[in-house]
Amino acid sequence: MMMSDKRTGRVVALLASVMMLTPDLGRAGTKTAKPMQPSTVFNAEKRKKTKHDIGQHLSYSMYSSFRYQSENNRRRDDGIDDHTEEYALYLGFVGRADLGRGVIAFGHAELDTRSKSTQDRRYDLATQWKTKEAFVSFKVAAQAHVIVGRMRFSDPHKWVADLAVDGVHYGHKGKQQVTEFAVFRGTGDVTASYLMAHHGRVMDQNRYGILALLENDSPDTRAHLAGYANVFVSKKVSYELNLGAVIGDAANGKNAGFGIDVRSIRKFGTSDLNPQMMFGFAAGTEGYR
Repeated sequence: MMMSDKRTGRVVALLASVMMLTPDLGRAGTKTAKPMQPSTVFNAEKRKKTKHDIGQHLSYSMYSSFRYQSENNRRRDDGIDDHTEEYALYLGFVGRADLGRGVIAFGHAELDTRSKSTQDRRYDLATQWKTKEAFVSFKVAAQAHVIVGRMRFSDPHKWVADLAVDGVHYGHKGKQQVTEFAVFRGTGDVTASYLMAHHGRVMDQNRYGILALLENDSPDTRAHLAGYANVFVSKKVSYELNLGAVIGDAANGKNAGFGIDVRSIRKFGTSDLNPQMMFGFAAGTEGYR
């Protein structure tokens, strides 16, 4: 996409958050399963839950987590046996205020402390404060909301992508379909501006949808189109199909790029650990990256 690998990865992750929807396999294939909900890009009601109440209108939660990540021989064609190790500690705070008449204020901030080392060097301990969400949601109809502020471009079923954006969002969500429009700008390494439209449906415990993004990252302008389908064979087996296209100022000097991702997910048991195995295939042209 004619930008650095880091920024390109963030934009691709932004798309992947909607394109690749990880299903909750425990819902399908049982008579008592809850009806599946259509997936939304921005959803003020499906974020971190608050567990402690302060009066009738205020609530909050705090949490902590630890992560260790190790990668070896990441670039297999450069002749270097490289590796990376990273330790990270997260401390987070979530606050929610019910202001009445369908108006909700929500905030989610996180303190991130991590250390990183590679085959060449060890980096100093780094600490940063992230405002992941800070918005006000207005209920404008029985099934429609307008969100203003800092939001998370992601999907409640997914955990690998978490990108904060600033903007305005309108969403209309029913029992079987959702329609969304948004204008927003990226934060951090992603400095582009976007226009977004998304429509998703649920049919017989399966999800389908299409997403369109118009991106302006001066001087480059490009359009992203993505379609997804989640097909549930049983409560333990499901399939995903994701198709994507980039048109305009694509990567590597190309005018367009195309990508496909096909995968099968097999769940083992129904424990809280939710063990599962995934088999997949993904390919893309030079312009898609």
